[in-house]
Amino acid sequence: MIEHVVVAKAKPGRERDVDAILADFTRDIGHLPGLIAMTVGPNFHQRSLEAGVTHGMLVRLADQAALNAYQVHPIHEALLPKLNETCIERLVLDWVAPDPTHAN
Repeated sequence: MIEHVVVAKAKPGRERDVDAILADFTRDIGHLPGLIAMTVGPNFHQRSLEAGVTHGMLVRLADQAALNAYQVHPIHEALLPKLNETCIERLVLDWVAPDPTHAN
C-alpha cells in the first residue's frame, strides 16, 4: 500500500478556496481504480499552523501503479494549477506502508 500525503500553505485569505478545491477534488477522483481512501481537511495543529500549514490530504493507494495512475489522471492534473493559484507552497510525501493488520 502507498501513502501519499500533501500539506499545503494557503495564501492569506484563500483558505476557504482551498477547502472547496480539495472537497471537489476528492469527490471527482473518488472512482479511481486502486484508490483505497482519501481524506482532506483544514489543519488544526498549532505548531504547524504557526509554520503556515493550513491544509492536509492523505491518499491511500493500493500500489505504485495506482499512484502512477493517480499522478497523471486528468482530474489530478487539473487540481495542480488551482492549488498553485491558492497556495504559497505544498509539500508531498510518499511511502510504502505496511499492511495495517501487521503494523506494530
